[in-house]
Amino acid sequence: MAEIRVLLVDDDDDDYLIARDLLAEIAGERYDLHWASSYTLGLELLAREEFDVCLLDYHLGEHTGLDLLGEAISGGIRVPFILMTGQGDREVDIQAMEAGAADYLIKGQISAAILERSIRYAIQQHRMIEALRSGEERLSDALRRSESRFRRLSDANMIGIIVANVYGRITEANDAFLGMVGYGRDEIGGEDLQWNAMTVPAYRDADAVALREILANGACRPFEKEYVRKDGSSVPVLFGGALLEGSNDTIVAFVLDLSAQKRIEHELQEANRAKDHFLAVLSHELRTPLTPVLSLVQVLVEDDTLPDILREYIDIIRRNVELEARLIDDLLDLTRVMQGKLSLHLTRIDTEQLVDQVMEICRTDIDEKKIAVTIDWRAANGSVRGDSARLHQVFWNLLKNAAKFTPSGGAITIRSYNDDRGRLRIEVADTGIGIEPEMLPKIFNAFEQGGRGVTQRFGGLGLGLAITRSLVELHGGSIGVVSAGRDQGSTFNVTLPTIEPVAVADGERPGGESRDTAGEPCTTYRILLVEDHTDSRTTITRLLENRGYEVLTATNIAAALQVASDTDFDLLISDIGLPDGSGMDLMRALRERGQVRGIAISGFGMEENIRQSIEAGFSEHLTKPIVFQHLLEAIRRICPEHVLKA
Repeated sequence: MAEIRVLLVDDDDDDYLIARDLLAEIAGERYDLHWASSYTLGLELLAREEFDVCLLDYHLGEHTGLDLLGEAISGGIRVPFILMTGQGDREVDIQAMEAGAADYLIKGQISAAILERSIRYAIQQHRMIEALRSGEERLSDALRRSESRFRRLSDANMIGIIVANVYGRITEANDAFLGMVGYGRDEIGGEDLQWNAMTVPAYRDADAVALREILANGACRPFEKEYVRKDGSSVPVLFGGALLEGSNDTIVAFVLDLSAQKRIEHELQEANRAKDHFLAVLSHELRTPLTPVLSLVQVLVEDDTLPDILREYIDIIRRNVELEARLIDDLLDLTRVMQGKLSLHLTRIDTEQLVDQVMEICRTDIDEKKIAVTIDWRAANGSVRGDSARLHQVFWNLLKNAAKFTPSGGAITIRSYNDDRGRLRIEVADTGIGIEPEMLPKIFNAFEQGGRGVTQRFGGLGLGLAITRSLVELHGGSIGVVSAGRDQGSTFNVTLPTIEPVAVADGERPGGESRDTAGEPCTTYRILLVEDHTDSRTTITRLLENRGYEVLTATNIAAALQVASDTDFDLLISDIGLPDGSGMDLMRALRERGQVRGIAISGFGMEENIRQSIEAGFSEHLTKPIVFQHLLEAIRRICPEHVLKA
């Protein structure tokens, strides 16, 4: 199998390693990757050697990838270019296409499948354009000299070839094209066999754009469309056309049948959907048994008669169950990131408050190791627009790692300030095991933890920092790390764009939420809990009743609707997967009877699952295993008139 020679022009070591790993993941092809780490070296290699495709970073020191693209093309270098940039920018996309790039990719959304498809189409397009260039010269000469010689050339049948006027009438076509659309040679020139009239209506605008390009520039960029065959079926094709030399109205076009490629793409999409379904079901099956374990831990912790030694054992159980849940989340998050399916729910966020909340969650691990924590918050503006849960995950990962890799008696320092561009910069520094110099460029790669010895000593999958970087970049920010080496500690820095802060009244949180106040429930709240998992239902019920709630229970939709008919309740807490339907079906049925406030709980935690729950009418979606404190906080948000029992 011939190797595909790929040149990467990128001044970032990490991007080279990512490109290398993605190319290695692609099955069925062999790639020979060459790397130019500067603008100048990239031009030299392009001029000196032959490559099948060039992956081109947008930012190249003082220059841009567009500068290199223009200089290469003006210098007669003919290679398909794929421009890559860190953030999606429609203007850059348009400039890249106008400059002659074959494709435009966003770094944080590139997977092996996306990269393989982009390279394949770039090479196909390049071959098509080269074929058009050489084919136009050959065909023009052939037409001038002999109609029969042109027919011999076009009837090679390696690709569909037609000659037509700008109005659509086909005057010549080879057997490959005729077989593609199901017509015979005797039908050439007829009303039905026209290159634009056969186009599926949804692609007529694309035909019009291509015709304008041909008349204005002499040729059009190849584009995908579909033809209606004589039997009424459709065939996907790649079409490219150019004016014959010396003619103002005669077009020669090359048509490539894409049926095989589209069939493969469909099979890949089906496989992707099957994989997503498998991951969702696997997540549900792994998470569901963890909920009663965490709930029972909470029940035992509240037992004043419990001996101290048992409390220590219970704390070990809690930490390991939470770790198991975190590993499941990390694997699913990595899958979403690689597929570009991780979406954000953006709101205004006070990062100082968010970091304080994360500190409280990590407090047990920090206090257990007697780690000293210093918070030096100097940022005048800590307001950002982001996804609260995802930014919470970013700083939880950083603080959890700092506590994990810092020995007992060490120190963690959290600093913040606004840089000269007004951006927020938050640093998490520790006095822990540090990072070896050779590992620094790879520390944000998936499954990297700083070496095999670190993995064996501290465990984990090494996904947290890879996910953290992706989440930060999705927020338009960046993350970096510095370390002087082994046992010299590490400093992770997160930079995020800020927004204008808002004035906050006393006693309110940013965004208008009231601050927590201590006290007993103002009324007895009645909760309808619908959960078919017996252990989860029993433990959650007990914990809620210990907080002063009255809890009604049901195990399926029918029973829940009957309870709702017989008794009023203030809040619905429902599992999504129920024996006779889904919690979403239950919520819709209850909302037909009147207003209902609800919290969905589920082992299905994909973005699509959460979106569907909210659309069905739930105010919150909590993913199993349910941390009881998080459930109480959700109840407070949904029922602000009710003060939770401390």
